[in-house]
Amino acid sequence: LLLASLAANAYLWTKQAKLYSVISSERKELYELAEKKITEPAIVFIRGHLGKTLILTEEDAVRNKPNFQNKIIYAHDLKVRNQELIKFYPNRRPFLGYYDRENGKAILESL
Repeated sequence: LLLASLAANAYLWTKQAKLYSVISSERKELYELAEKKITEPAIVFIRGHLGKTLILTEEDAVRNKPNFQNKIIYAHDLKVRNQELIKFYPNRRPFLGYYDRENGKAILESL
């Protein structure tokens, strides 16, 4: 009985670890894509939620160093108001980033 219980727990832990791996991969995909594709200082405006299995909300998706000195600054996509931040950081190339849930992948577009 104890062996069966341990086996069941091991099975559930394995399933849960795989699920968290998928969730983590989906949430990080946009950041990894940006780090891979963007070589110069940039602003990535994030539109919508990241991931499809257990989404990372738009509010939580924007993460920066306190001094904003990182190569890529992440900001909320405010559509026409994005121009204000683009003007404030004229030496940063603007991008739009989002997670395409239908196709299950992150998208990064130059603006």
